Amino acid sequence: MNDINHTRKLIYENYYETLKPLAERGLLELPFIPEDCKSNYHMFYIMLKDSHQRTNLIEYLKRHNIQAVFHYVPLHSSPMGQQFGYQFGMLPITEDVSERLLRLPFYYELSIEDINYICKEISNFISLY
Repeated sequence: MNDINHTRKLIYENYYETLKPLAERGLLELPFIPEDCKSNYHMFYIMLKDSHQRTNLIEYLKRHNIQAVFHYVPLHSSPMGQQFGYQFGMLPITEDVSERLLRLPFYYELSIEDINYICKEISNFISLY
């Protein structure tokens, strides 16, 4: 494994282990990598209860100088998807995931201290929510 992938794996694992207690309490969901799959560890996300909680967490983190973003808009709800006849409600699992998924900061220079700070603020928010 080259240095970049090794560092990304360490970042991913640190996020995972630090946020695991919140997941074990059912307060958020963490990524799952099936045993027969390999990850390139290019991002880390959490799944929240609903879009309202996600939006509030994004704002809370922003006030603490942490940029976290939603991951994607489902393609079927894009203008092109609508041209193909897709409508909101046709893919409820995709829509649910897209409304609850939050990407956390993830870049090569991210330190363990940064990860600890981000996770501490997520925990602080969850405890207030």
